[in-house]
Amino acid sequence: MHTLKFGDYEYIFEYDTEEEFERRRLDALKTHKEVLEIENEMRKMKQAHETLNEFANNRNHLPLNWFVLEAKFIQEKKELDKVKHSTYKAYAGTFKKLQRYFEEKAIDDITIDDFKAFRNYLKSAEIKNKTINNHFMYINSFIEFAINYKLIKENNVKALENLKEEAVVKENFTYQEVNNILQFDYEENVATTLKILMYTGMRIDDVHRLTNEDIKEEEGIKYFNVKIGKSTNATRKVPIHTSIIGLIEHTNFPLFPGKSSSAMQKKMLRELYRVIEKGHTKTIHTCRANFIAECINNFPEKLLIIQEIVGHSKHKGEALTIDTYAKGFNINLKQEIVNSVTYQQ
Repeated sequence: MHTLKFGDYEYIFEYDTEEEFERRRLDALKTHKEVLEIENEMRKMKQAHETLNEFANNRNHLPLNWFVLEAKFIQEKKELDKVKHSTYKAYAGTFKKLQRYFEEKAIDDITIDDFKAFRNYLKSAEIKNKTINNHFMYINSFIEFAINYKLIKENNVKALENLKEEAVVKENFTYQEVNNILQFDYEENVATTLKILMYTGMRIDDVHRLTNEDIKEEEGIKYFNVKIGKSTNATRKVPIHTSIIGLIEHTNFPLFPGKSSSAMQKKMLRELYRVIEKGHTKTIHTCRANFIAECINNFPEKLLIIQEIVGHSKHKGEALTIDTYAKGFNINLKQEIVNSVTYQQ
């Protein structure tokens, strides 16, 4: 019997070997970390609501700072229920940097020169220009939101031009790399995920959300019913490739129960780098790029159908005709394109 204490938490183990104890101890450390993260998130939410209530009651006397604006902004977004968890995390990351740099300073008092200095501060931390531009895109959204609610007077960041971004040439997997990935002796759920990605072009978030109820059939063709995504175009029917249909029929979804989308993505990237050399532009998203490239090479004249399969936006006029009136392309047309993907030279 062994006891491990963390503050108010106490974990008691009964083990036969030192190896078993070490495994249980590591599990406890992980569990404790998760508990602390949940408690910290709840504490932040409580403080945010208290700050927001204080601001609402003293609007004429309490200046708007980044702490108050975060509470108001996030509350509004959650009421609209249009934002993904990953986007909330991106908002939080930008707000955290603003709060660390400007502290309690009123947003109305922050000049364009102050924002330039903040941008230089981010550059000094060796953050890439593309990431800095993304932060400022969010900052502009935060400030426009505050102006619309008449919480501040003007947008002093709007005049700032974006930093020059280095063009990154993203490579697709070679045929050899694709086959190495598909044939590697991964654990079952990892191998299944990679095969779905390679043979459907679905985003990793789409695969993470799959349940048994999302496997449907139409005109004798089984497909993944993608109900949620980055946009309305992401809602779609993706035919299941004939090479993996037997696998899917014997798979229980979700593939990673209890694991967040972010945790799943990190795990899948680690697993990918067991086969693909780390340190280049090839990632899990490259599976999608390879699939799209194969579809276009096989059916260059059917680009609109390919866009529907992978959930890309169509031209406004095309979308009106195809989605509104035709209700999308026939499942048989999409099946033909999906089944054409073989990854053979």
